[in-house]
Amino acid sequence: MGSTNKGEEAATDQSPEADLARSGPRVRMHPANSQLQSPLFRKLSAELRLLIYEVVLGDPTRPMHIVLYDDGSGRVGRQRCEDMECPYPMWRHKCFGIYKPGDGLGVRHSFTPSTRDGLLALLLTCRQIYSEALEVLYAANEFHFKGPRGIIALYSCIPRSHWSLIHHVHISTVFLSPTERWENGVHSGHPSEVYSVWDRGCRSIRCLPALRSICLDIIVWHSLKESRDDPSMISDQTLIRILEPIKAIEAPIFEVEINIPIPHSVLRSLGPVNFTVAVRRRPYNSTVFGVR
Repeated sequence: MGSTNKGEEAATDQSPEADLARSGPRVRMHPANSQLQSPLFRKLSAELRLLIYEVVLGDPTRPMHIVLYDDGSGRVGRQRCEDMECPYPMWRHKCFGIYKPGDGLGVRHSFTPSTRDGLLALLLTCRQIYSEALEVLYAANEFHFKGPRGIIALYSCIPRSHWSLIHHVHISTVFLSPTERWENGVHSGHPSEVYSVWDRGCRSIRCLPALRSICLDIIVWHSLKESRDDPSMISDQTLIRILEPIKAIEAPIFEVEINIPIPHSVLRSLGPVNFTVAVRRRPYNSTVFGVR
């Protein structure tokens, strides 16, 4: 996985359309023609047009995965979810790619996001549609991220005015303990998380003023395989280090799903929080999806 710095440099001259799809020309926001010659504008009210945009650009049943390319470029693409029945944590959806035999971990991530779905064709029709429908593109989709690196890449790619339109977010990842082993370092694109990168991703999420719902599904394990399923091996400091950065995120619906109970001592240390916690242990095939 390439560094996000490459993605940031490559994205400087890209339009929002290219950032999400890496295709299509820049759309310049000059004053739009009223387009009254088109029945869409002449006969339909703005309210009806918005309903059409929501049907075309959004999908209430299939979220949008934001996927980093594995070509070392730091680019980010999208993939409408095709694995809704998957019982595993969200980051293991096949939409993020499959894992094949390789070096190091014994597995490697192999995937190129599919962005030739015509999703953005409507936005590129004319400036009037672009100006009316752009907010719908971000507001009518639930954006799914495998850990914070996709968050950071997308945040670096698109204008802040567009980033601020996102309404719904889901983040899925794995943390290993003890914290100091994973505080910094090079991320392979395969969980577990680097804690310092987690901080950056959470700061980006805090820049979403229109956020309406956010869900985190988190696995916390000890680094020692023989202790991995023992919650008592996870220190309070580790849980605080994971949860502290999300305290400043604000959303009417904020849910944290985690595989181990959070001790009262951790909750006392955190103080007031605006998220609910659900303990859930999802199935996990560590033979195929190993961790470092």
